[in-house]
Amino acid sequence: AAATALWKSLAYTPSIKQATFVADGSVRAVVGRRDVDDEPKPKVRKSLVSLPSSNFGVDLGDVARLCVSPSGDLAAVVVARAGEAGKKTMALEIWASDGALPGRVRASDAKGVALSAIYTDAQFGDLCWSADEATVAFVAEEAKSADGQQDYEEDMGEQLEGKVLPRLYTVAVSRTRGVVGDPVLVPGSGDSCCFGQPQLTVGADGAPRCVFTGWYLESKRLGVIYCPVRPAALFESKFEGDAWGYPRCLTATRFAVAHSPRVS
Repeated sequence: AAATALWKSLAYTPSIKQATFVADGSVRAVVGRRDVDDEPKPKVRKSLVSLPSSNFGVDLGDVARLCVSPSGDLAAVVVARAGEAGKKTMALEIWASDGALPGRVRASDAKGVALSAIYTDAQFGDLCWSADEATVAFVAEEAKSADGQQDYEEDMGEQLEGKVLPRLYTVAVSRTRGVVGDPVLVPGSGDSCCFGQPQLTVGADGAPRCVFTGWYLESKRLGVIYCPVRPAALFESKFEGDAWGYPRCLTATRFAVAHSPRVS
């Protein structure tokens, strides 16, 4: 009994899962705490907190991925809620301090929906804000046509089952309406690469740019998590008019592996 009580006291200790520095000098952190009283399978309860602060955190509930904006006023959130027949429905939402804003990007397995899943894994599924908080980048899987749903497609494997061709999208964001308009695809994924790990920045000419990792598609996929030397490069796409331009490679061919870009 004493050992069980000690284990429970330690299990209740919260841990920081993710943290972001924001403009006012504070930190927005995702804190997880295992609910050991939730039988038979204890779950980790996640909360969004501001540090330093004495306020109670916001319960994240069905949140699968979260990215706080540079000012700390907004958050891009991927939620995965239980749907019909046990299937989860996913959506990209924009949250303000008083809750979710109305506009969102939905993804489901329903026929006619453009996206079948929004990525939330640590390998591909980054969310990223632009500095002016007008754009969010995310990674998603394009839905198959009804005719191709039974076709075999090799996925990434290694805990990334079901992820076949990661594609990059961006959406415009309003501080009062959330997501506005439809997702805009960054072209090129599927020609010879799959994309992920986006970073939004602005070029010297003032035009928005997206810098990201491209993993080369080989005849046999060797995985990514346990095969980190899979050929990859950094790419950049420029936003012109109302569309992203075809990406150009930023890294020299002598570098066989380049990933995890960062911009300042």
